[in-house]
Amino acid sequence: MRVVVVSSRVEAFKEPAVDQDIAFLATQGQELVVRGFHEPDWMYVQTLDGKLGWIPKGSVRQKGNFVDARGTVGSGQVPDDTSEARDSRRSSADRGQDRSGDARRGSSGDGDGGDTGADAAMRNSSGSAGGGETQVSKRGDGGEAPSSLLAPEPPSPLSIELGSAVGVALVERTYAATNMGGAGYVASATTAATTVGGDIRYRVQGPWHVGIDGNWSVLAGLTGLAYDPATGESIDLGNFLQQRTELSAKFGFQEERFSAFVRAGGLIEIFYINDLLNDGALPRERLISGTAGVQLEVRPVAPLSLGLRADVLILGALAQTRGREDGDFDTVGLLAPIAQLDGSYAVAKHVVLRAGLRFDRLVPTWTGASVRAPGVNGAERTDQVIRLLLGVGARF
Repeated sequence: MRVVVVSSRVEAFKEPAVDQDIAFLATQGQELVVRGFHEPDWMYVQTLDGKLGWIPKGSVRQKGNFVDARGTVGSGQVPDDTSEARDSRRSSADRGQDRSGDARRGSSGDGDGGDTGADAAMRNSSGSAGGGETQVSKRGDGGEAPSSLLAPEPPSPLSIELGSAVGVALVERTYAATNMGGAGYVASATTAATTVGGDIRYRVQGPWHVGIDGNWSVLAGLTGLAYDPATGESIDLGNFLQQRTELSAKFGFQEERFSAFVRAGGLIEIFYINDLLNDGALPRERLISGTAGVQLEVRPVAPLSLGLRADVLILGALAQTRGREDGDFDTVGLLAPIAQLDGSYAVAKHVVLRAGLRFDRLVPTWTGASVRAPGVNGAERTDQVIRLLLGVGARF
């Protein structure tokens, strides 16, 4: 089947997706040969000079299917079927048969088996003017190429993206005792941040996908943790590390321009202060929690993708160094969100540049008597982390 481009300009891609490399550009009125389809919106086409690519179905219309005597698609006009026209066509056919007979007789009379002009033309048709070969597809009785030639290999249902990023993070912990105003403190730091992660998706049917994603991140407080008690002067508590590992499963749909997923998973976070005998008596901590949320993606133009991820912590448990507990752990709080904005720009088929802004908030609460701060009976702490990240990723 042949089609004609109706848009002013159409980009043909190497794969059926707008974020892939461009194979060629087609202009309005250009004729293309259809080689296959990828539901629901893509058509695999070939130009008359042999270039192949994927285009949206809505950018072309089918050309008239009248085939003239030379085997090429005509303009769609019905041939003249008057008696004079039929006689003329029969006379032309008779003359063609006479010339073919003369050529055969000339060939049989040539003792050295020399070629006729028709033989030479048949040989020449197998090559181009420059000596290269031209592949000719045979057509079946229905006028279409065999399905083995028309149907290209479909794109893989599996997609994988791996990436890493570095940046900076602002960390702040604000502690307040329920019954003692003077027992509070604020601990803050500007840290180096790094993360590595991956996203695997599998198309199960149509636009519906399942997948898993995860990341491992580190905040390195190499310039120290500033401890500001409610009473007294600021103290430097030394270096610390904060590590978090997250893993989630997800289900949703993914279209050419938009994706939406629901997510469920879990995380483990470790806060490790180097000097356990620090002047603020801050403990080392381990947080384990379930997570649930949503993930949205928008692709306004081919190489650009914008994403929003929002999760909340569910049924978290926080453990502290023995002998430094703030009391009996109660909950991570109802307002414990993870919000992340990110963008990616494809600079090559398998390479993307990434940027992200992430906000984490945790509100652990304790009941009962504090071991770390004698006299405190019940406390609440608000932990906040803001990260700005730049990185690179690979898509497969």
